[in-house]
Amino acid sequence: MPFEVTFAAVYALLLTAGAVGLHRLGRRDPSAWSSRMLAGYRAQHPDPVPAAPPDAFPHRDSGRLHSAVGAVACLAALLVTSAQIVRHHRPAEVIVLGVCAAASGAVLRPLVRAARSRAAVGPPPAVLPPEPRMPSGSPRAPSPGVGNDHPG
Repeated sequence: MPFEVTFAAVYALLLTAGAVGLHRLGRRDPSAWSSRMLAGYRAQHPDPVPAAPPDAFPHRDSGRLHSAVGAVACLAALLVTSAQIVRHHRPAEVIVLGVCAAASGAVLRPLVRAARSRAAVGPPPAVLPPEPRMPSGSPRAPSPGVGNDHPG
């Protein structure tokens, strides 16, 4: 088996393992108070942990971001193995690369599903209405009482 096929298969498996690791990392609690780095501080100060809203922005979408980055890595693994299958046609090479491609495809589907899912906690972020636009070429009317030196 050529080195190129072996290298591509190992690289694809490493990319797939990295994608699974990123997905698992995204499921961890992102709160600073649950971190091991603050364990000494919490031991010295037994005050209650400040409550942060669980639907705050970085916490709400952290898992989706990690899943999306993992899906990109998994898609790259699938692309590498597919390109090598096109180049190498021996049965042993096709079997090895096919197994790697199947593993990447099996991992890719749940990652894409997790990346596309909505946040489970809290309402969706508020969307501000657009500001009214003035027609182009029309002068802006001055605000009442601002910048008017002349009475009436």
